[in-house]
Amino acid sequence: MNSISRAFPALGASYEVSLSADHLDQDQLLDLSIGMQARIQKTDRLLSPLRNDSELSYINQTAGQEPVEAPCEFLEALAFALELAARTEGAISPIRAEKLGSRDLTPRRQSARRELPTWHDVSLSDTFVAFHRPLHLNFNHFARGWAIDRAISIVPPEVTAILGTRGIIRMTHWQDQSVLLQESGEIQQMLAAAAGTVSLESLSDDDWEHSPVQPYALDIDSVSVFADTSATAEALAKLAILHPTPHPIMEAYNARMILE
Repeated sequence: MNSISRAFPALGASYEVSLSADHLDQDQLLDLSIGMQARIQKTDRLLSPLRNDSELSYINQTAGQEPVEAPCEFLEALAFALELAARTEGAISPIRAEKLGSRDLTPRRQSARRELPTWHDVSLSDTFVAFHRPLHLNFNHFARGWAIDRAISIVPPEVTAILGTRGIIRMTHWQDQSVLLQESGEIQQMLAAAAGTVSLESLSDDDWEHSPVQPYALDIDSVSVFADTSATAEALAKLAILHPTPHPIMEAYNARMILE
């Protein structure tokens, strides 16, 4: 069996890919890994909030003024994000507004939170995106996992592929495989094709913006979620911390979580 392993940067992270197959040689596996890297870099150009030339940056600048035509893959990512926002009652949301400064849940804070834009303020059609209030989109809660899923989609079924970045991993032949949970250092059997791990301290103010949960009230260090896709695993790992009752949502996505 031939195999290769390599790493490359994208979306502000380092990705590692391992490929192995009986009927492909080293050069063919290298070409496949380069194609996977191209898929991740395409996602970077679409969804990165750090690039002025990304599709996300363009839409954030213009969709509040008039409907904007967007590429199919961007629309797919936005549809996934809006579905997550609706199912989680906004705990996992792509909507961002001006920061309010504090995380306290005083009546004044709660009133201010109700005035924030929500997923209802975004219109999505087959080709266009429009904002109905001042806001901007941010896909940080699942963008790295989305990129991994897009890269894995081009892997032929006869190839064994493992692709991941910090806290997220996906395997093509995951049955009877194990994964190292980076936050706890424990070895866990894979329960699905993808796994995502999030620690409490890794969450940003953006993550907490729409959450009803008070971080100091939580008695966990990290959460790992196993799901069919990396985007789902990444987003639901954050949901497990940010939502007071995550279990029904986990069941809706056929996901399993492990608290650490």
